Amino acid sequence: MDQIRVDQQNLQKKERYGIGELLKTIDLKRPTYYDERKRIINKNDKYADVKVVIKEIAEKGKWRGSYTYGYRRIMPLLEKAGYHMAEATLRRLMNELGVQPAMYNRRKNNHYSSYKGTVGKGG
Repeated sequence: MDQIRVDQQNLQKKERYGIGELLKTIDLKRPTYYDERKRIINKNDKYADVKVVIKEIAEKGKWRGSYTYGYRRIMPLLEKAGYHMAEATLRRLMNELGVQPAMYNRRKNNHYSSYKGTVGKGG
């Protein structure tokens, strides 16, 4: 949408498409357009410094090449370093960084299965 507006800057005002017309054509609400535009302009990651600390803590907890520290172990260490945040935020950041622990996952390692193979005579 912004590209269309840039392309039309050289045209006279009467010949240009208005924002309303363009938004109707692509079926987008005006507030949504401006909200997305603002989000694109302000691409500051407010958790950039926290992500570095999380990554360092997770690296310390590596064992045999796998991450072992979950959010419950990382949370107090983060607070010691001076960062306080909600558990959900920490879990989301850990997921973004890819430092979720793979070990001790009961469902992954010891999954219950009632399958007993082929039962009866194979006639």
